[in-house]
This record gives sequence, structure tokens and C-alpha cells, in this order.
Amino acid sequence: MKTLYIAFLLLLVCAIGEPLMAQSGNYTAGSGAGISLNPAIGRFNTFIGDSAGRTMSTGSNGTFIGKNAGFNLNNDTDNTLIGAFTCFACTTGVDNVMVGTRAGYSNRG
Repeated sequence: MKTLYIAFLLLLVCAIGEPLMAQSGNYTAGSGAGISLNPAIGRFNTFIGDSAGRTMSTGSNGTFIGKNAGFNLNNDTDNTLIGAFTCFACTTGVDNVMVGTRAGYSNRG
């Protein structure tokens, strides 16, 4: 477990390419991650990975880790998505936990 944690931290430090930004409790790392988020409404989100949460505008309390994780979610809350393309084509979703590449790729709820 310790090795996995250290590997995750190294991956995070190496993949960021730009510093983490904090606005209203939101953290982003990766090209286009959380780019549509309105920080006055969407709060306490974490987006790590290229285009993670790209179209999220008003959702809160989300954790999106992986390239294109939650790409099409918009104003949904309390989602935890870990893995490349996880919940990629989802358009709605609340209280979801999805782990693994393409997990819940086109889930509708």
C-alpha cells in the first residue's frame, strides 16, 4: 500500500505540468481539467488528469481522477470517478462511485 501511495504522489507531481489551482475549494491538474467550472457555484471538487470534469459547470464535492474522467457531467454532485474515461459519456449522475478504465462509460443516472 505504501508503494502505491508513493507511486500516486510521484505520478501526480510529474503529470501536473502546471501548479494546482485552488478556487473555492476546487483543485485542478491537467490540460482542460475542470475548465468549465463556475467556482462561485461549483465547490470542493478535485479534477486530476487531462480533461477530467471538462464540462462540469456547477457540480460540487466531486473527485475525478484520470484522463477524461467525468468528461460530460455538468452539474452533478458527490461523484467519485477514478480511471481513464470513467463515466466519460455520462450526462447525469449523483452519488456515484466508479473505479477502473471506462467504468460506467455511458451510465445514465
